Amino acid sequence: MEHKTGIKEVEGTKRILTFVAGVSGVVSVIAAIVRGIAGSQLHDYSHPVVGLLGVCMILGLFVALLALNTRLQVAFDEADETPLAEEAKG
Repeated sequence: MEHKTGIKEVEGTKRILTFVAGVSGVVSVIAAIVRGIAGSQLHDYSHPVVGLLGVCMILGLFVALLALNTRLQVAFDEADETPLAEEAKG
């Protein structure tokens, strides 16, 4: 029973981390597009809004990278523990 609960928790964790990485990537792309459009319209890349969009773009990519790294670590840990759980059953 505990093994099944653990599998559900791991799959839920992987799903959430994948969602966080996807949303962060989309936010970064949107911020990059808006920054490019705003920069070309304002002709001033030192404007505070353009700077804020640049920071959002960088932070979004950083969060996406961290979420993907954690997602892969969870998957690798799950693969390492699976043979041990099967040996305990048998």
